[in-house]
Amino acid sequence: MFKKVLLPTDFSAISWNAIAYAIRLFEDQTCRFYLLNSTLLKVSTTTSFSNRLSRTLYESAMTELNKWVDKIKEQNINPEHEFEILISEDHLDHSIEWAVEKFNIDLVVMATKGATAAKGAIFGSNTVRVIKHAGGFPVLIIPEDCSFKKPEAIAFPTDFERSYSTRELKPLKTIAQMFNSQIRILHINEEEQLNDLQEINKAELTKFLEPCQYRFHWMPDYAKKAEEIHVFIETMYVDMLAMVKYKHSVLESIFNEPVIKKISFKTEVPFLVIPE
Repeated sequence: MFKKVLLPTDFSAISWNAIAYAIRLFEDQTCRFYLLNSTLLKVSTTTSFSNRLSRTLYESAMTELNKWVDKIKEQNINPEHEFEILISEDHLDHSIEWAVEKFNIDLVVMATKGATAAKGAIFGSNTVRVIKHAGGFPVLIIPEDCSFKKPEAIAFPTDFERSYSTRELKPLKTIAQMFNSQIRILHINEEEQLNDLQEINKAELTKFLEPCQYRFHWMPDYAKKAEEIHVFIETMYVDMLAMVKYKHSVLESIFNEPVIKKISFKTEVPFLVIPE
């Protein structure tokens, strides 16, 4: 169960939407939410000026975070929800790693991009860094215009080239069991049939996913993986996408595809990135 949830925010409408989604996702759970604001302060040659600026930014962030906590509490989603405020003067990905380690965070929920992201970008640079480099904790990424909907169907793309541990599948199973979701296991056929190793991994996956509902789906390898997954999400009414991040994974191949650099990875549903 996700007992401690980290919510990074830059006080934008996009990050508020991600926080609102997280609160609704865990509305029936007893959770402690950590609201994190991270502002990298460029050091001035004048130490006294840097100290004053740092203090001003800290006080401003503290004021805004308290306002956001009050705003959340006004919705009265769950009186057993608890909130803690965190402020960091470091890069966002480093701040997240610090908070995860210090407070034993179970899940990070963040927006696809921040207020300063390039126009037209699907993922902001901070989010991409968190996805690519942060390890040891799952991240749930919420699209800009995504309204909360119970995740009744969760897509899980896999090539069956490796087995998954119970630890890796735990975040996926936890959410699926919370909402009695069906896990839709998607395999994009790069071969006519699975080899012996893939068959073994497929069988192990079904065993590890029990008692969750699951269903296998097969798609021909006709386009870039990002495009095929996007089509699958739209046509199969998927409410959440989940992938395990590891070397040579489907997720890694997507971020290495040239199409990512042109149109980026389209995601209209929450995207759960699970560490190896």
